[in-house]
Amino acid sequence: MKTTSNGRHHSILTQLFHNRISWIGHFNNDPNIKKAGQVFACPDKAEVDRIEVFSDMVQHPGTMQMTLHRFDDKNNTWGPIIAAAERDIQLNENARWISFDIPPVSLEKNQNYGFILSSADAFVALGEAAWPNNTDHHCGQEWTADDHESGGRFYDHFSLAYKLDARD
Repeated sequence: MKTTSNGRHHSILTQLFHNRISWIGHFNNDPNIKKAGQVFACPDKAEVDRIEVFSDMVQHPGTMQMTLHRFDDKNNTWGPIIAAAERDIQLNENARWISFDIPPVSLEKNQNYGFILSSADAFVALGEAAWPNNTDHHCGQEWTADDHESGGRFYDHFSLAYKLDARD
């Protein structure tokens, strides 16, 4: 986790490492839609207007949705949507960062938030980090679910590769 600057945006939170993948979307032979998400504590007060995730591989192109939520870490529950975006994903978007531009939303320091990614037609492998049990990584928890599940599953020692960006 670190803060970086990139032209007109600066990252308030980044987790760049990835040594695994987490699939999202719809695979032809599977009736379920796979979702993935990331929960995090915001390190500073900021007006976030872009969230980036690392696309390791695009198996099927399509439209991917991203929703940003407040998150209750005591009960592991998602709050209402506070921002959302969608974008078309192409076959050539392998091994690159993909951006979701959202309307600017104010995130408060030390408050918990999370984003969820899903797609009814694309099938995308997102970069993910698997941390050893004794690693204190502070990147938050990864979340996965199939569309029929209520609640999903949270993983303390997994994290999507992601960046939270605010405009300079």
